[in-house]
Amino acid sequence: MQDGDGNVTVEIREAGCPGGCAEVHPNPDAKQEGKRFAVLLRSSPALEAEEPVAQEKLDRLDAHNAAEAARGVLLAADGLRSSARASRVQFSGGKATVLDGPFTEIKELIAGYWMIRVASMMDAIEWAKRNPYPTGPDVEVEIRPMYELDDLDVDFTPELREAEQRMRQMQLEAGMR
Repeated sequence: MQDGDGNVTVEIREAGCPGGCAEVHPNPDAKQEGKRFAVLLRSSPALEAEEPVAQEKLDRLDAHNAAEAARGVLLAADGLRSSARASRVQFSGGKATVLDGPFTEIKELIAGYWMIRVASMMDAIEWAKRNPYPTGPDVEVEIRPMYELDDLDVDFTPELREAEQRMRQMQLEAGMR
């Protein structure tokens, strides 16, 4: 987060789902067409308390995620542990200040995410409507487009694009370990 004065706050959270969730393994052979979107799951008191989720709900979500990854739509996903296990680092005037969780504004916290690749925001919304959220029935998600190379005012040569793609693949593989 950055305010108008150039001060920045970064939140650091452990990843994981209450009760566990399967890792997402994107299909490297899937066509890479469309735009990337982040689907951000808003937190709730139950998620902040890390209450266990029924195994059958997690199984449905894991099956859905695996199928979407195989299709090349789901690129990454994970839950975030409660903010009680988090820290925020605020940078202001060249100084860093560390604040330890828990953080009280639950409605502003993110509990997990999915990164998807689809053609449009409407497709991302439709994807979010089909997702079998294990924490329902009351769920709120935020959908945000990701920056793409074409959004930046930089001349990416084929060599730079290839290097950037290699870096993304290495990051993805490192995140799956």
